[in-house]
Amino acid sequence: MAGTKVNPHGALEGKVATDDREHGMAFIISYELQGFGQDEHKPVGPSEVVYVCRHVNDESKMEYREMLWNEVRERAGNVPLEQLVEPAVLEKIFGEKPK
Repeated sequence: MAGTKVNPHGALEGKVATDDREHGMAFIISYELQGFGQDEHKPVGPSEVVYVCRHVNDESKMEYREMLWNEVRERAGNVPLEQLVEPAVLEKIFGEKPK
């Protein structure tokens, strides 16, 4: 489709949430088509993925999680992106997976 661009690496959607206490950050990457509609070239998979990172100030300790929103809610509850970088919420995200 003319005028439609597919970014196979996704595009940042919205702002990046940060917090200095755990050197955390969270952001959403959209894998939607960038243009005027959908066609057969739409990437297969989720339309957006949530990335949550902590200890980004130290490469040897840095951790990240790549999750869908339903996985975020399962681990941390129904919280907005900005709260995902709070220390208590990061502990829920990086702790053991709920049973």
